[in-house]
Amino acid sequence: MRAPESDTRSSEVIYGQTGEQQHKGYLSQPENKKVKSGLIVIHEWWGLNEDIHLMADQLAGLGYHSLAVDLYDGKSADGVREAFQLSTVCQKMKTLL
Repeated sequence: MRAPESDTRSSEVIYGQTGEQQHKGYLSQPENKKVKSGLIVIHEWWGLNEDIHLMADQLAGLGYHSLAVDLYDGKSADGVREAFQLSTVCQKMKTLL
């Protein structure tokens, strides 16, 4: 499991905007550790799901500010077919490339 080794705090954040498009993510920060640095966490083709939240929390527990970005505008997949569709037709990814 991905339990953080020390206390963390986390929240959904808006970290930027391009035109009308808001860029959202999940920010996790250490509570009781000296901050080492910051990391950007890029989700797998499944999207920004609970596993990625736990991974960001685990990194924060090690002393890193971690921002998991959401490339799919809040959508996530449970199956391979849906994940493939999200990863190939995601409009946000096209604009980032």
